[in-house]
Amino acid sequence: MKKKFNYITEVLTKQDVKSMLNPKERFTLIVSPTGTGKSTFIIEDILKPHFENDLHGFGKGKYQELAKKKILVMANRTAVVLKFNEDVEKACEDMGIYKAKGVTVASYQKVSHDEMLLAIDEAEIILCDEAHYFISDAWNGTTGRVMNKLLEVSESKPVIFFTATPQLIVKYFNKKGWSYKELNYSTVLGFNERMDFISTNKDLEQIIKGIDKDEKIMVFVADMTSRVMIARMCRKYREKGYKVDFFHSVWVKKDDGRFNGLKIPEMAFKVGQLVNNKKFDAQIAIANKAIDNGIDIRDSDFKHIILLNQYDHVQIQQMVGRKRFDVHNPSDRLTVWLSTENKPVLNNFYDLITKQIQFINSFREYRIKHIEDTKTGLRFFPGKKDKPDEEIQELAELAVVDTFFADGVHQEESENLKIQKKLIQSEEYAQLINYQLDYISPLVCKQLMDDGENDLITDEYQSIVKNYQELVKKLFGRPSVIQWRNKYIASEENKKEFKNRVNAELIPYLQSLQGIKLFDKEKSDFEEKISHYFGASRKIGRIANLSTINEFINTYDYELISVRRTIDNLKRTVWIIREL
Repeated sequence: MKKKFNYITEVLTKQDVKSMLNPKERFTLIVSPTGTGKSTFIIEDILKPHFENDLHGFGKGKYQELAKKKILVMANRTAVVLKFNEDVEKACEDMGIYKAKGVTVASYQKVSHDEMLLAIDEAEIILCDEAHYFISDAWNGTTGRVMNKLLEVSESKPVIFFTATPQLIVKYFNKKGWSYKELNYSTVLGFNERMDFISTNKDLEQIIKGIDKDEKIMVFVADMTSRVMIARMCRKYREKGYKVDFFHSVWVKKDDGRFNGLKIPEMAFKVGQLVNNKKFDAQIAIANKAIDNGIDIRDSDFKHIILLNQYDHVQIQQMVGRKRFDVHNPSDRLTVWLSTENKPVLNNFYDLITKQIQFINSFREYRIKHIEDTKTGLRFFPGKKDKPDEEIQELAELAVVDTFFADGVHQEESENLKIQKKLIQSEEYAQLINYQLDYISPLVCKQLMDDGENDLITDEYQSIVKNYQELVKKLFGRPSVIQWRNKYIASEENKKEFKNRVNAELIPYLQSLQGIKLFDKEKSDFEEKISHYFGASRKIGRIANLSTINEFINTYDYELISVRRTIDNLKRTVWIIREL
């Protein structure tokens, strides 16, 4: 169905604005597709009116520098914050004022710090852009603090949420039993009719080879693809003659996942340019979900978005939304590729998610079994006998987590499953994992196919491609054509590529690791590189097991040994590479 309008300012009325700014309204959720002018609405209909001068016409200008009410704007990505600050600066120029005093723009991660939570207390109007953040980014361990604070202050001030993808935030509100007013314009706004979709099992190189070199491409890699792997992909395609650049989060990544405020200067500069220029110079931009929103690409040469093994409905819609269409140019279109690359990545994600859920459930069972005895025991500690029940409860919860993770098996399992200790009791994180399971299950589920003589396609990766068609219909209301890879040609290309890498790089790589103790992350990096980069795995996309890796590197006079060592009073599995 063709959309009736292009922008949210065409459908929101003055009464809608007045109502959402009423402190008694509490929560308002505005749902509008990507590229429909949510930022413009915030600037023109909320910010600017609060700078209008009541004394205009009495020798004063139309606008004043101090807002009538303190306004806090929050967003989930650095790119969104940069873009909105740029929008505010432009608004100041339009209003003829030097600075918009009384307006604070900050990331949710920054606001989650103790000193910045005061900004929520002090604000009189709170605007939450990209509100799906509260569930989709629950892995960072800060979303619950911000949401609880918003619930607290919503008794006395308006809190307005904006998103193009309301699925998770609506589930969250309903589960919590929180009341809210929803203004949903997803059926009357947007540019879905400008998009063409292709579901495929072709790998990235095969897709790129079929695209004209004067058409720009943005590639979103699968979840958990490391920054090193992204840089390696970029280098690979540069060596093949393509003009390629890559983007990821601007923040220095700490092992515990905590936000520390330190930026990577080079990446911060690149993302800043992308935000300001609204285009990338290279033919191919490779990125992860760190720029799945906040980046508006306004470039008629930008014709393709390639999604590699994506399954999260929110992320898919946000990634596709990076393209901004020229309303006046009907030939400005986008082709969206959803590819499995004929690899079991989604199956592996499914296995990981189910194991994560099992691990969290095992902790919950452990907690139920031990929490009361722990609380009773704490009363016998010096100075704890007369402590309030709330304080004893808090101490007991921490103690139960510590004793659970003190078990070396649990500690190692949590590291393998990438579940941080701080998240084990996070309700938001548990919900996120369950939602991810809801998203990925229909994709990995095999189904009957109408395929002539063969009623059932037994190739699970082909089944996922077919399931992608259904997902496109569900999310975008659009058809999706299927393109199959030529398996023989792809296999021969892979063999040739692996052989070249082994001959040129394997021995120096093994020499560089000789005698070094490889722990959890180092082990995973080694497994991934040996399996996928050098081709040790017998099945594409699968991680090779220890015996297969040894069989592979023994040919080149190296071996991998696995031993158990006690490190910091914990039993750890260590790998060591040595020359035969």
